[in-house]
Amino acid sequence: MLYLLDSSDETSYMILMGQGVGLAIECWKITKIGDFKVMPAAPGSIVPYRISFEDKKVLSASEKLTQEYDALAFRLVSYAAGPILLAYAIYSLV
Repeated sequence: MLYLLDSSDETSYMILMGQGVGLAIECWKITKIGDFKVMPAAPGSIVPYRISFEDKKVLSASEKLTQEYDALAFRLVSYAAGPILLAYAIYSLV
């Protein structure tokens, strides 16, 4: 949306309006699934405020267990993906 606004000389208003409506719908969807709050940051922080997100849905026991398994799987995959990504970045630079 920002790119289209920046190059608005070459962009049709129909495209801009369509993207704007789509962006508004996506923002509305996000507010339906969670609560966003702007809270003061911890003392000594560089940024004076932080955004807090709280999920509106209460998880069942099986969903909590699935969430724990997902976190474990992501951590284990990241142990392999991190070095592979670093090696590929070095390979690309060379």
